[in-house]
Amino acid sequence: MGSAAKPAALFDNTGNGRDAGGSESKGADVSCAQVANQLDLGEMIGELSELRAEMLALESSGLNSGKVGPDHQASARNLLHYLALRRHDLRGLQSQLASLGLSSLGRTEAQVLSTVDAVIAILECLGGGKDSSGFCENTSRDR
Repeated sequence: MGSAAKPAALFDNTGNGRDAGGSESKGADVSCAQVANQLDLGEMIGELSELRAEMLALESSGLNSGKVGPDHQASARNLLHYLALRRHDLRGLQSQLASLGLSSLGRTEAQVLSTVDAVIAILECLGGGKDSSGFCENTSRDR
């Protein structure tokens, strides 16, 4: 999984900006859209989509053994998704997601696939494209 170039400005949890080197910039006037424009959203969506495909592939290969009882199918499926996620070094992607204020996928244990799906949908919205889930239309401010 590749890593896009660092954005020129990042947000921290105080609302202050940080430049690509991590130096604090008080009162930075940087919007989420500006940061999104500096990141390669397509690359991030691609990385997450590849990861999602791996999750589904591991799920289909791991749940066909018949060793998981029906009461534990959902938990086993989520565990396989989690294992697929943790096979990768996601630090670069996590940093980019955090700079947009999105889930960095660091605490996805409970709902791994749905968290990845939500992040993909939001990135598609930020990119101005139509997302496959309909998330952008359901959260539009123009309604």
